[in-house]
Amino acid sequence: MNAKRSSEGVKEPQVRCIGASDGDLLALLGTVTRIKISSRETLGTFFVSAARLPRNAFVPLHYHPDVEVFFVRKGTLEVMRLSDSQVEFLPIASGEMAIIPSNAVHGFRNPGAGHVDVPLIGGPKIEWFLREAGDGRVGPDSAQPSLEEFARMLEIAKRHGQEFLGDR
Repeated sequence: MNAKRSSEGVKEPQVRCIGASDGDLLALLGTVTRIKISSRETLGTFFVSAARLPRNAFVPLHYHPDVEVFFVRKGTLEVMRLSDSQVEFLPIASGEMAIIPSNAVHGFRNPGAGHVDVPLIGGPKIEWFLREAGDGRVGPDSAQPSLEEFARMLEIAKRHGQEFLGDR
């Protein structure tokens, strides 16, 4: 007689391939992001997305409790940080990475002529901010958010533990 397994009837975790076009597509502040692995799949520990920043895309100085890691696949991303109360720009070139520790003041921009491709690993609060603040509007209009869109994004950011420096 076979003993019943305790996991019987429970779907076991499976390895899966994540295709280039898989995941939820979101647009925010001119950046297009595709959530590739949700924090739900990692038991709430992190998410992975693939972002594309067009020329002149800019995210202002802010901070949040979740750690972020950027890996630049194409182009050069400038990550901003505060050093002795002065903004410093760190160029992160193709093949390089940047880590944003918890509550570190940072921002980023694409000063180059072409787009920058950046996979991002971050905590679940960042993912849920992106899901709530992002929309499906992808195209040239997404690069220039209106003041109303920016104000909406700031309110959503606060709900997810983010603070923008000019918003205190």
